[in-house]
Amino acid sequence: MTTPSPLLSRPGAVALALPDGGTGAVAAHYGEPLPEQRRLAEGAGLVDRSDRDVLVVPGADRLTWLHSLTSQHLERLGDATGSEALVLSPNGHVEHHVVLTELDATTWGDVEPGTGAALVDFLQRMRFMLRVDPALVTDEWALLSLVGPRGDAGHGGVPRGRPGRHRRPPPRAGGDRARAGEAVGRRRRDAHGRRLDRRHRPR
Repeated sequence: MTTPSPLLSRPGAVALALPDGGTGAVAAHYGEPLPEQRRLAEGAGLVDRSDRDVLVVPGADRLTWLHSLTSQHLERLGDATGSEALVLSPNGHVEHHVVLTELDATTWGDVEPGTGAALVDFLQRMRFMLRVDPALVTDEWALLSLVGPRGDAGHGGVPRGRPGRHRRPPPRAGGDRARAGEAVGRRRRDAHGRRLDRRHRPR
């Protein structure tokens, strides 16, 4: 089960409605859906996508290995660049759609909520003797997407496509997580301008 985003504690936050009648782990909006939509369309803003699973693939053989396992040409994926790929069954059925970013000798990926464990299990079984080490890191990293035509002016001086990161703040007294605005540290962005944020690990 996906941990609810700490941004759901912001005033006015309304959780995403799910088809089964339940509520999602992220907010659909923060009390003003139409003005918020306009700001994203005309300006810039961060969209909480921390319900998506995040995985990493370090190792010297990662790009040629992922190239051989997916639908996309990944052998020459450059640092701080991204791509999207499909993992197909032997019959051509789409098993996973993964968004990839190459950064500092590690390939990062994000997939639909709840599907990351199955993808990492598949990747682990396909390692053989290659120098790769796929791992699910959803408990440590969260995804935020920088959206809007003015995004270049709104991401704190980090060049577009050059990721940065920050560690989630510790919980406040009583176990509640601190407000997202209290987070400090470096930001990690993927090649699509989306931000990967370090999740807080309970002590």
